[in-house]
Amino acid sequence: MQPLIIGTVLMIISFGLVVMSVIHGQKRLKFEKKLHKLVLGKDVDDDAPEQLQSQAYHIMMELGEALEEQEDHAQQQSVRQALSKVSELHAESVEYDATEGSDEEQQIAKAPNSTKTSKLKVVK
Repeated sequence: MQPLIIGTVLMIISFGLVVMSVIHGQKRLKFEKKLHKLVLGKDVDDDAPEQLQSQAYHIMMELGEALEEQEDHAQQQSVRQALSKVSELHAESVEYDATEGSDEEQQIAKAPNSTKTSKLKVVK
């Protein structure tokens, strides 16, 4: 009886991991997008634009090359350059998030009788 219970628990955990990987994955299929929308209740297409993702990838590659430098001074300079690029990318992503947030606020303002209710509960 115990192996059956252990097997069932492992199957449930593995199914949960598969569902979470589908939800948080990139380049999803139509089925995966529908599952994501069903589970989280929001649109799938509000991910960061691919330009920001490609910039982040290139920065990480440059950082890897910088850490492979043999000279300490050259390594420090390369890491500083990568850090400045990261801060610029962060500023761009904040701007992107701000524009996305203003669109959501406009949609909420247009919705009739929509109020945000807190789902927190005080427990003593």
